[in-house]
Amino acid sequence: MKYLLIPALLTIQLCLFAQSYTSYFVGNSSDLISNPQGGTCMMGGATEHDEAMKWFLQRANGGDVLVLRASGSDGYNDYMYTDLGITLNSVETIVFNDGSAANETYIHNKIKNAEAIWFAGGDQWSYISYWRNSPIDSLINDALEKSGVAIKRVHIDEFSELYNRLDRTVHYGGVSKVDLNTRQARSKLR
Repeated sequence: MKYLLIPALLTIQLCLFAQSYTSYFVGNSSDLISNPQGGTCMMGGATEHDEAMKWFLQRANGGDVLVLRASGSDGYNDYMYTDLGITLNSVETIVFNDGSAANETYIHNKIKNAEAIWFAGGDQWSYISYWRNSPIDSLINDALEKSGVAIKRVHIDEFSELYNRLDRTVHYGGVSKVDLNTRQARSKLR
């Protein structure tokens, strides 16, 4: 009995203190305030197009790129930070382990300070269930509406499913040009 009690107590402690997100970071930990050019990059289908990714990263103007995920790990960090040859201050991947991560101040600040935000894809329902009616929902919408932040969109088929379900976000449906900036996309599709 004594041998079962110790592992059980350790398991309970780990569950109680488990973090709701996992962060993977590469680059300079000091926030660089740059003047992002803004833009929307739509890509999906399990592979990245290097030239489109370079375009997206250039929009960050040397600033900080934030990768948001609902599963996976740091697969984009080195690819974005070093492999493509675009100078960036940092790349941070934040994996939402559950919906409570949507209330984490650390993540809120990262979204507010990012010059570019990349959605990693995966099970789109996880994004919806974690973010709908949350501060993350509002912060992403603010980034879309009020700033020059570059945004990666998910695959066009997944896109409408995800963004039609997030409150306050408009459906940008048939836009597929990599070089449309966010304001142009909104004005052409309203």
